[in-house]
Parts: sequence; C-alpha cells; structure tokens
Amino acid sequence: MIVLPLLMAVAGCAWAQNEAPTENGASSSDEAPVSSKDSFGIVVNQTFTPGGMEFYRRFTDYWREKPDFEKYNLVIIERPSRRYGNAIFVVQDQQVVFSGSLPIKVNAISALSLDAVEKVYANIISQTLQMVGGGDPDMAKNGF
Repeated sequence: MIVLPLLMAVAGCAWAQNEAPTENGASSSDEAPVSSKDSFGIVVNQTFTPGGMEFYRRFTDYWREKPDFEKYNLVIIERPSRRYGNAIFVVQDQQVVFSGSLPIKVNAISALSLDAVEKVYANIISQTLQMVGGGDPDMAKNGF
C-alpha cells in the first residue's frame, strides 16, 4: 500500500524535472511534438474465443506488412450472434471499417483476416482522400 504513493511521488518529481523552463521561459513541453518516427499504431484486441484470437493474430501479422500501418489505431471487436455465429468488427475512429462472420476453420480465418486487412486499408485510404479532397470544413468527422 505504501509503494503506490511512493511511486507516484517519484514519477511526479521526474515529470517536474522534465518541465524545466528553457531559455525563452517556455517549458520543454511547449516545444515541437513527438516526431512521427516515435509514434506507432495500436491494434486493440477485444476478442474472447480462440477463433477471434486467431483472427486478431493473423490480422496484425498481415497489417504490419502494409505501408504506414503505424499511423492508424484499430480495435478488433468480437460479438456473439445467434444467427451468424460470432461477428467480427474492425473499428477505426469510432467507425466500422470491416465487419464479417467468424468462420470455424483456421484456414478460413486466415483468408478472412487477409481479406479484412485489404478492405480496412482500402477504406482508411478512401476516408483519408475524402477528407483531403472534398471534405466540408464545417462538418466534423465524428461527434458534433
């Protein structure tokens, strides 16, 4: 119980040292943001069955082969469905970019994950081009 407050105090001291003012009086956190080389994309796993976990593993393997994969954060969600078995969704920026039914066979899961990667990447590129090309500046991408 004593360890947590002690760690928080040490982290606070380290953070305060990083916030030392520079020559012009501004703190170091006001400087340029982290370079793109230091950023990375995250793929969150919200699956619960062995088939869903296999889909996640195969999807991430194929996803890492795409150029600029580190720019995008994705969530893979598995939901039970009485009619279609387990449904799988890939979400990016609170929008579903792929949905499908999770097959039982491992070979079919591999094929589905490869298809999902291709469709997700195509949808993300399409959304990016729509926002750059003819997006209305008064309309938000999501939310209000």
